[in-house]
Amino acid sequence: MQSFNYEDIVSIKSSESIFPVIDSGFSIDVITALAKRLGISVNQLVGLLPVSRSTWNRFRTRRFLDAKLSDRVVLFINLVEDGNRILGPNFAKWLNRPLRYFNMRTPMSLLNTVTGLNMVSAELGRIEYGVFA
Repeated sequence: MQSFNYEDIVSIKSSESIFPVIDSGFSIDVITALAKRLGISVNQLVGLLPVSRSTWNRFRTRRFLDAKLSDRVVLFINLVEDGNRILGPNFAKWLNRPLRYFNMRTPMSLLNTVTGLNMVSAELGRIEYGVFA
């Protein structure tokens, strides 16, 4: 089974090309690289993912993620890459700053759901294009 790392995933530019990669599952090392880019620990990142501790331990033993978890990780990777492009080195700080747009919650506190990931991504888009509500 081929295993994909963070850089492999980021380099994929077309939506059609990502599906077979998701189906193959990502290397467990993607989680470490993603946590580092988010400025959090692997345990904190795992807490944001839809996976129990026992299932996470099985993934660690096997050294790769299943398609369902890999799919969620793609959302995180896209968010992190956009955030770093838009906010640069301030992205990690921004994630931990309470924002009025999120009722004084931090963007990081919303990342445990797909809806939260989408809301944070949309806010980054507004920042990028200078659209402030």
